[in-house]
Amino acid sequence: MTSPSLRLCAVGALLLTCLAALPGCGLYFYGAPPPRCVADPRRSPLGRAIDYLEATQVHEVVRAFPGGGDWPGNWPQYFRLPSGMRVREVSPFIPAFIHASLGPAEEAARQGRGDLGPRDAERVRAMRARAAAFMRRFCAPAGGQFEGSVAFWPHVSEQRAHARPILSALRGDWLVRLAALVLLRGPSPRGSTLPLNAPQVPRRFAIAPDADDTAVVWAALRDQAEADGAPVPGPPLGLFSAWRDLGQVPLRFPAAWLERPSGLFLTLFDGGINDLDLAANANVLYLLARCGRLDLPGAAEATATLNRHAGRLVSKNPADPAAPYYPRGFAAHYFVARAFAQGPVPALRPAAELLAADVERSARIATDGSARWDRGSPDLDTALALLTLLHCGRSPELARAGARRLLATQSRATGAWEAGDFFQFRTDAGVPIRWRSAALTTALAAEAIVRSWDGD
Repeated sequence: MTSPSLRLCAVGALLLTCLAALPGCGLYFYGAPPPRCVADPRRSPLGRAIDYLEATQVHEVVRAFPGGGDWPGNWPQYFRLPSGMRVREVSPFIPAFIHASLGPAEEAARQGRGDLGPRDAERVRAMRARAAAFMRRFCAPAGGQFEGSVAFWPHVSEQRAHARPILSALRGDWLVRLAALVLLRGPSPRGSTLPLNAPQVPRRFAIAPDADDTAVVWAALRDQAEADGAPVPGPPLGLFSAWRDLGQVPLRFPAAWLERPSGLFLTLFDGGINDLDLAANANVLYLLARCGRLDLPGAAEATATLNRHAGRLVSKNPADPAAPYYPRGFAAHYFVARAFAQGPVPALRPAAELLAADVERSARIATDGSARWDRGSPDLDTALALLTLLHCGRSPELARAGARRLLATQSRATGAWEAGDFFQFRTDAGVPIRWRSAALTTALAAEAIVRSWDGD
């Protein structure tokens, strides 16, 4: 190599090192925005939502320059760091809810409602099939300790396979890992899954498969099998009953409001430190009811505890939360109402009615008669609150007013609704990390509009 070439390489390496020293420059994390989607003004609101979801779903493997990337079947979803920087997430949790919400839209298209037609139904069906294939990548293989369980993140081997070792060394990822250990402190569950697009996360922060992801993903996979006319797969129900609060596992939060051992479903399938989340227990009950297994150990305890303590999902205590993974919005309301109505879990009526009453009290009526809900994420809050009312069969006029609000706030430019904080995590140092996705809000809003037509 000639001397000028050597100098050029040296200058290039120096520039790359300087850029990598600037967090947010795009060399640390993959945070690409969704593909551009221009809404067709001739399409109905539901048609524009379907167009947006099809345009933004990932269709091929993405290998990102900073390392990581994305996989087919996912939709753009992000976790936001306290600095404001956002990182693309590769996780099955949000796609499982999008998959579920697209079911009513597909049925509406097959019936020719909402100015939709058979072609729209086939497009939705294809989206759901891609999402199901994506979710299957997170299921633990046969033969292992957690066979069939689902993790929130990919296995650590995927992160290594998508790494950029030279760039990682130049930007000092090893130093970021050390800083994270000091600043975040934990928790340190020492599981086997890590975020694909955040290679700086220390290995000791890897998490185990969990009950919430396993429940919502297996519910979606059952939906997909039924839609395909294929044999319905059997979820790993034994894991839920094996990992319950029987006093054998320390908790991150004291749960002083709860008599222990409670028999509730633990969040993680892990023998280290764990936690209890009533919203996650509602999602487990939803799956158990779908499988006809409300006789499983833990189901009666989860139902009774939700009925007894549903008020704690309304007035939250950050120091000892009943749903540590969900902010003060309406996600927990929606989970309980969905389990009650669609599982169904009829015994959850007291909890569902209490949470639906909170939705009714929280409505904000505009001068035009439309209704919205706003606890920090107005479009997402309105969609979740509206679905809660519809599942509980309450306040049909208020539900229709909420649907009018959603129709008014849909983006005329893209056909989407704005992203909002769907779930969260706080490190042991109290650092908040929140997840959001415009595709999720759009799917939930579309489902709420479809269900509002029948008042279901």
